[in-house]
Amino acid sequence: MNLLEFITHLRNPSTIEDIVLKENRDIDIDYADIYLEESLSAYSNIYFFDAEQLDGKIEMELNGIKYVNLFPLDYLQDLFEEYSAPGDSDLDTTNKILSFRMNDA
Repeated sequence: MNLLEFITHLRNPSTIEDIVLKENRDIDIDYADIYLEESLSAYSNIYFFDAEQLDGKIEMELNGIKYVNLFPLDYLQDLFEEYSAPGDSDLDTTNKILSFRMNDA
């Protein structure tokens, strides 16, 4: 699943826990940190890692694949609420969140 597809699911928060646990059964949802594969892009695949095990790493490499931290899951949900405006597409909202991450976070 890429970031844009995941952002679409944030419109229905009751599905989020199932999605995260489907991707990583061993994670505590309260400590889920979202990483994007290779780069910060709407079309980058997302991965959920346990924030307690990563010590706040911004970038990491596992098995030859680079992962870039986006945000903790709960913070992404807050940003979605803040940046999602009526009439905005999911791509618009995703791009606003990515712009915030790249320029302000």
